[in-house]
Amino acid sequence: MRQGQVAPQGKWTGNQQGGVKAPEALILPDPSTRFARTAARLNALSAGHPMAEWLCFMARLAEAQHAAAGTMAAIAGPTQAAVEQAVAARLPVLLTIPLMGFILPSLIIIGAPLAFRIIDTLGSVMGAKF
Repeated sequence: MRQGQVAPQGKWTGNQQGGVKAPEALILPDPSTRFARTAARLNALSAGHPMAEWLCFMARLAEAQHAAAGTMAAIAGPTQAAVEQAVAARLPVLLTIPLMGFILPSLIIIGAPLAFRIIDTLGSVMGAKF
């Protein structure tokens, strides 16, 4: 079910075994207009709205995102070899990109101070410096 749609009330008519045959195509927004359109929409909504200050703030944030997005180079999609490798390993292809680009560095950023704290605690308990 897509966002904003009403859940179907009818009886199940699909495959009794379940499963997905093929995912729906993913259409990404155009980065050159995505944030500008959001800023315009928020500015239009703010007129006479009780939360006009917040909507104007968010519109300014979207304008800044639009300016930043205009300076960034296009992101290349996965290569055919990477897609074939992910399919062979039964991994979702688009998950590997955020995993490498965001999740692993975040774990390093979060985990490094924790590792240092553990090392310091062990050092104080054992009476040695690492």
